Amino acid sequence: MKAAIFRGARHIEVAEVPTPEPGPGEALARVHCCGICGSDLEAYQTGMYEPGLVIGHEFAGEVASVGEGVHGWAVGDRVTADNVLPCGQCWFCLHGQPILCQEILSPGITLDGGMAEYVRLPVQLLHRLPEGVSTRQGALVEPLSIAVHGVCSSALRPGERVLCWVDILRTIPTEFEGDYAPYSITGK
Repeated sequence: MKAAIFRGARHIEVAEVPTPEPGPGEALARVHCCGICGSDLEAYQTGMYEPGLVIGHEFAGEVASVGEGVHGWAVGDRVTADNVLPCGQCWFCLHGQPILCQEILSPGITLDGGMAEYVRLPVQLLHRLPEGVSTRQGALVEPLSIAVHGVCSSALRPGERVLCWVDILRTIPTEFEGDYAPYSITGK
């Protein structure tokens, strides 16, 4: 399969690599779409990822095969993936701070990611895409979730108006035109 492999600062190579096989508790997804995150750009410029890593953590596709012991997932299921899987055992995980986990798994950052024809993932990372959501839109679930979390964590209240940068959302049908659009907060 072809994959975008991070080789170091300012060096990403598209190369043929073996297609991974899912192990126990894992699924292999055929990637339909993968976005380029700001952290991917920063890694490219600064070299912050480990050389040899397949990059890409904003992606969606379909299950191609499942490993031993996997239940509830079938070939053809349309999926996207969470981009963090804490260990659940370290001090941070046990004290309610899993984002600081010292053994965190993260596709495209600590595990091979979605900028490839296929990606192997622990099934705990998978999320089904609802009917009516394309895989192109599904690749934006992770960045959209960050925006939603930011709004939910803010002091904004229903009825208040905010200014939104819509450029990244152009693949999602909206009623907005232009680069900026006012948006009313209508509730959770």
